[in-house]
Amino acid sequence: MQITANDVLTFLLILAVIMLIVVLYHLMFIAVNVRRISERVNDVSKELEEIIMTPLALIENSMTWITEMVMSLYGEEKEKKGRHGKEE
Repeated sequence: MQITANDVLTFLLILAVIMLIVVLYHLMFIAVNVRRISERVNDVSKELEEIIMTPLALIENSMTWITEMVMSLYGEEKEKKGRHGKEE
């Protein structure tokens, strides 16, 4: 039996189709894994945001408290002094 060029081309065509099916199968799993990885990255970024924002919120609250204290002390000083800065 002789193998003709047509037989070789048919074999190569079948092999190419099989390879294409395998590649598409792998791409499907890669897409699912990329989705899982992106969900994990989003979770990690949310956790990092919470870790970073907690001290910043604490600092913001303490700065607000300090400025309110300073303003209240300044307000008391201003009330003690008269119009031209002289004590009454």
